[in-house]
Amino acid sequence: MVNITREDSLSNWFSSIQAITVGAVIWLTAICVRKQMRDDHYMRKFYCWAGIGTFFIYLGIDDAIKFHERMGTAYHVLLFDDDSSNEGVLGSLYDFFPSYTWQMVFGPFLMVIGIFIVWFLRKALDPRSLWYWFLVGMSLYAVAIGLDYVEGLDSDQYEA
Repeated sequence: MVNITREDSLSNWFSSIQAITVGAVIWLTAICVRKQMRDDHYMRKFYCWAGIGTFFIYLGIDDAIKFHERMGTAYHVLLFDDDSSNEGVLGSLYDFFPSYTWQMVFGPFLMVIGIFIVWFLRKALDPRSLWYWFLVGMSLYAVAIGLDYVEGLDSDQYEA
């Protein structure tokens, strides 16, 4: 119940609720920006805030229902579970990638979203102290993904 590496743990429940709450607060920010709308600039800001809020709500729901693990498993079963060798670009990428399959499937998408969030918030957060707190939060999230990557490593391939 308290094992942080399990998807059905108390810490996973807390982080899912936290991500959904963050997404809801970001959506409230988007609504406030929309109420200030005077020109096209504010409309773009609204869509950026709304997109980021939707992304955080998605992260919370995804983590709660184990969607990324299930999609990674489905990807693995569909492409690599037969007895033939892994051919093509995806097969060679899978052979090279030593951790969880979901990271290979969702990693590029999450990286693009992360770059967008950094780009947008770099411009949107006026006091520098807010920007630094955002960087601390993103760094902690990157450490969590890194630890998940290490947890997914197959230790058999490193044994002599």
